[in-house]
Amino acid sequence: MMFRRCNRVIFCLIGLACTAGALAEIRWTPLNEPGVGGRLTSIRVDPQNPQVLFLGGDMLGLAKSSNGGETWERSKGLVSYEVADFSFDPKDRKVVWAGTMSGPHRSRDGGKTWNLAREGMPPISSNSYSAPVERILFDPVNHKRLLAFGGNHRLWKSPGEPKWGVVWESLNGGDEWSEFSVVEEGANIMAAEWPDSKPETIYTALGDAGIYRSDDGGQSWGSIRGGLPKGAAVNDLVVHPQNGNIIWAALGSSFDSEKNLFLAGGIYKSMDGGMNWERASEGLSQEDASQKNQASWFKVVEVS
Repeated sequence: MMFRRCNRVIFCLIGLACTAGALAEIRWTPLNEPGVGGRLTSIRVDPQNPQVLFLGGDMLGLAKSSNGGETWERSKGLVSYEVADFSFDPKDRKVVWAGTMSGPHRSRDGGKTWNLAREGMPPISSNSYSAPVERILFDPVNHKRLLAFGGNHRLWKSPGEPKWGVVWESLNGGDEWSEFSVVEEGANIMAAEWPDSKPETIYTALGDAGIYRSDDGGQSWGSIRGGLPKGAAVNDLVVHPQNGNIIWAALGSSFDSEKNLFLAGGIYKSMDGGMNWERASEGLSQEDASQKNQASWFKVVEVS
């Protein structure tokens, strides 16, 4: 499914029900069972071919469809089946990356087969995850430079000392990695965006730790939470495709100790690169509740 109207934003509530405000013409149809087991943790559409879809699961790996979701094929070669997010090589259409709890995986044949590509990261442990990766992003200026972000938006736990919050760098297209920076020690990077229109700037969502921005290509990071409700986890963010200063963020609920209530989460928007945020939730469910899971909270935000 592909939406072609510019600047259309889709909000998903708890991954179960979706609304697009007044956009009544949008219709949803099931895409059948992809065979990845458990929760569907991620979905990405090939930017060059809207019929090609990738779905990630949290138990049985990932699946690819070449016909818009009519049928699915399982992929081979994964070392870890807890899949995070996908990225497409902007120069080579056959190269696709997937973040997993065991680190980055790369496919060179359009997603049919995969290989673990974590040379330079800590060794794999037999009973824990050492370098979980949420997503791999390409430097908009240097195609051979990649960054991998340490986290998992599914919120998997692991014994040992996983490298949460770490940014890994590769200067040779993902063949080798080195630890580049730390966004926030021990924080789970839930999402990362590197806008082509603002190549020096990278944004990350860190759940309870909020939103961080780098203005030097990922070397250093600073919090940009001004205007967001205190205590609300930032579950996701997305950047306007033509304007790197416009950002939307999906927030969970927050607890108000005076009212003894969990206040509704929402969608927030920034027009100045995250320095200031305003609520942009008109038309969405806004229910406060005495129990956390009964209050409105938002997991994903996307823009076409």
